[in-house]
Amino acid sequence: MFRPVIIAIIGQCYVNVSGRTNNYFTQRTAILATNSIRMEKELSRGCPQGSCSAPCYWNLQYNSLMKIKYMDRTKVVAYADVLIMATRGESIRAVENCVNVELNKINAWAKNNKTGFNDKKSKVMLVSRRKRKENKYITFYLNNKPLDQVTKMKYLRIILDHKFRFNEHIKYTAERCGKLIHSLARWTKMTWGIKHAAMDTIYKGAILPLLTYGAPVWIEAMNHEYNRRKYIRVQRLINISMAKAYRTTSTKALCMLTATTPIIIKLQEIVKRYNTKKRKNSSLMEVDHDVEYKYWPHPADTVKIEEVVSDEEATIHAFTDGRRKKKSRDWSSGF
Repeated sequence: MFRPVIIAIIGQCYVNVSGRTNNYFTQRTAILATNSIRMEKELSRGCPQGSCSAPCYWNLQYNSLMKIKYMDRTKVVAYADVLIMATRGESIRAVENCVNVELNKINAWAKNNKTGFNDKKSKVMLVSRRKRKENKYITFYLNNKPLDQVTKMKYLRIILDHKFRFNEHIKYTAERCGKLIHSLARWTKMTWGIKHAAMDTIYKGAILPLLTYGAPVWIEAMNHEYNRRKYIRVQRLINISMAKAYRTTSTKALCMLTATTPIIIKLQEIVKRYNTKKRKNSSLMEVDHDVEYKYWPHPADTVKIEEVVSDEEATIHAFTDGRRKKKSRDWSSGF
């Protein structure tokens, strides 16, 4: 699968690197063993899994696909072995023609590099906010086979819908976390079971990463109340188990009892931290985070609090110990 690329690089490498590469791609076999049958076949394609060099060789191979000259209206993004291609156009038919031309380029690349794409796992989704009635069915061909058109798809564990509202992703994540919490319910009783510290570890290590995954992408969907309620409901379930409280306890009180940040505020914090890191020449001092002692501000440089002294006499006197000077309605003498 990768020999054409490797041969072009070997001539510029050291002898030990060349020998290691040749050994990496030769005498590779696949073995299938059952109770009574053992089959062995020599492999001439593919990259061995589980090795440190496999990602490097895969990048060398896959990088040539990214360098294909696509149209200006087409953008190709690859992550590992997953490829997504986005194309825009003035009409549905224009997009259909453009994508089929780009897919022909990809098919030619796969043929030249002795590899292929799975047409059964490849999906097509039309993103459009037009309200007028028109035929929105499009036909794309990969490996001379038509691809299935869907209204939502999962890409890198994020569910994308045809209007980019991310309601399905929030619903799916909330239901998944709810099932995990309910599976722990039998072990989190009022008088026995998992303690608060263990539940806090489960929440921060398992539940919270699922809820906040990809938050910078879909955070705007939290502007809708029905999406916020789904995440608040999930956090409420885990907080009840952590605090071992009654179900009638308010959500805000549960966050105080368990010392957890409300999920909506936590999402905003994560998004702000991500945007701060993404900006060039930015500093993390804009958000709250742990700082090493050597970066702490010097006490002499802290803000000084100045007391303002005024000669004007106060007309209202307040007593914190409950005393009152007079039981009269003259508010100038105290209350």
